[in-house]
Amino acid sequence: MKLRQIILLLFALVLISALGAETLWVVNSQSRTLSRINTESVQAENNFAILGNTPNRLAVDEDALWVVNSGDNSIQKINPNSGQTMANYLVEVGSNPWDMVIHDGFAYISGLFSGKVYKMNLSTGSVLASIPVGVSPEGMATQNGMLYTVCTGDYMQNYGGSGLVVIGLDSFTVIKEIELPANPQYVVVHDGNIHVSCTGNWSDVSGKIVILTEDADIITTLDLGGTPGNIWFDREGVAYVADSSGDAIYSYYFDGTDATVQTAPALNASEICGNEQIVAFMKPNWGDNGSVDIYHSDLSFWKSYTVGMMPTDVKLEAESVSVNDEVVPVAIFGVYPNPVREGASLKLDGEIFGETTVSIYNLRGQLVKTNMLRQNERSLDISGLKSGLYLYRVNDGKTLASGKFIVIK
Repeated sequence: MKLRQIILLLFALVLISALGAETLWVVNSQSRTLSRINTESVQAENNFAILGNTPNRLAVDEDALWVVNSGDNSIQKINPNSGQTMANYLVEVGSNPWDMVIHDGFAYISGLFSGKVYKMNLSTGSVLASIPVGVSPEGMATQNGMLYTVCTGDYMQNYGGSGLVVIGLDSFTVIKEIELPANPQYVVVHDGNIHVSCTGNWSDVSGKIVILTEDADIITTLDLGGTPGNIWFDREGVAYVADSSGDAIYSYYFDGTDATVQTAPALNASEICGNEQIVAFMKPNWGDNGSVDIYHSDLSFWKSYTVGMMPTDVKLEAESVSVNDEVVPVAIFGVYPNPVREGASLKLDGEIFGETTVSIYNLRGQLVKTNMLRQNERSLDISGLKSGLYLYRVNDGKTLASGKFIVIK
């Protein structure tokens, strides 16, 4: 085995031991089951829990798993260790709950058919209050005492009434409403800003991303195209967006003022979740069992799992693992500035003790630049690189490290 292969193998073993196991939970709507995926296992536990009628979304906290059963108008509480149902809490008859978020011991639940948001005490399961918010509320997110809820609008009227509703959690009242493009389904908070994915009308109105301040003032609107779904951000702040039909992946980057479309990986998913080590892409595979493909943070493939019929949600729960730094020393390399403008200087951040190779790849995995650095050298040649996302790999003969950087115009 060549020296380089040995180093790569050792690096992979160290990385795996440092990361420990990850657990993913998948809601299978048609199978009415909950899958548990432990990344140390070869197969998923696809009957970990039996769910109610038309299970849709999932919330995870330190005490339980909470499944939104739209057909039963209920929230199902599940023991994360045994898979046993601990309780079923009724929201409201005919409410068709779609999503829920947990904040300070309360669940906030969107009622797709009732047009309301509900506040539920998770200790007792009692609904404490409800307020009307608009037509067909779906995705929700919280930040700094505010609840952001997107209303998809009336699909019979080309999604008229699409908007974002801001609710004050202390008063549990609507404090602001903002009109949005057609069919907003998902909302997330990132770096203090609100990102809303508007799916479009599935025909002649394509998808958009709307980015707002914490106070829900629109900063910019990005024509993303397609039918975008949920949004996940990597550690560099690059957004990856699932396709609501499961047919594609989209990507964009927001620099605080403007958003630009990035070259997305040639993958497809209906839901995305991840952390700093892995990214999970869920695919529905209509009419058959779904799948969850797991990639490393540099988007290199790791493994794939088969889950139940028509999966609708995937959430990741990390298991805490202690690492002895004396046993597993890790050299840290980075690049700055990140993002970097076309034609500007990019520098390596980290201690260089000998000859070091920095290889730069595009998202297709093609090598586009190679830099050979010696001690006290920092500048990297990125001449000719157009705007987009790139991967870099640092090899000093002892340590391998990798990361991402973004080139902007």
